Amino acid sequence: MGKDKSPDGLKAHFTDHPLYSDDQFLGMVTKTLLDSGHSVFQLFQYPENEYEHSVMLLRLADPCWRAHRILSLGCGVGGMEAHWLAHRPELRFELVNISQEQLDMCVCEGRKVKADAETYRSDQAPFDMVVMAYVLGHVIAKAALESAIANLAEHGVLLIYDVFDGTPKFDRELIYKSPSRSELVEWAYAKNLKCRVSVANEIPMTPFFAQTHVWAANQVTPALLVCEK
Repeated sequence: MGKDKSPDGLKAHFTDHPLYSDDQFLGMVTKTLLDSGHSVFQLFQYPENEYEHSVMLLRLADPCWRAHRILSLGCGVGGMEAHWLAHRPELRFELVNISQEQLDMCVCEGRKVKADAETYRSDQAPFDMVVMAYVLGHVIAKAALESAIANLAEHGVLLIYDVFDGTPKFDRELIYKSPSRSELVEWAYAKNLKCRVSVANEIPMTPFFAQTHVWAANQVTPALLVCEK
């Protein structure tokens, strides 16, 4: 699911990414971010702070507090999920990451699994919610989305938060194959998912990343899509 319009032919991008192909280096970078007080590794965030941003996404995805068991595919260090847990202690998480270094530094309580998002099938499925935040550009997007649906309960919620339709400069400089938002929406409709929330272009770049990536603010579209199975 990318600009070449051939989702089945895309290479799993994390395998040759400078960070994700070197787990020790990724661990060093991750530790630097954590030591700086940052655990939510997302370019665009709602104002205030990482906690308020994270809780805003949770409220949009689950306004009636129906979700209890949540699977996060490509969880990073679980920063967003940790803020969710602080806000709603009844939540239970399964956190999946290809990087053992990041799993070892995970800040959210829950079951931690080293696996790729494209093929993962949990023995604890189905889940009330599956989360995919800033992961689609690192993987074969269609395969990862199919994995998400396979792990999701009927009437469960799929939350996708990412950057879409990036310019060639953005994708090259950030080494991220930003997906097509229109293709994602088409995929959701083809799967008979009910789109409950769709937000785009209304989320500012976080001040932390703006210090080093301010040029990227108008090179890509941040968007949130919440669908019900």
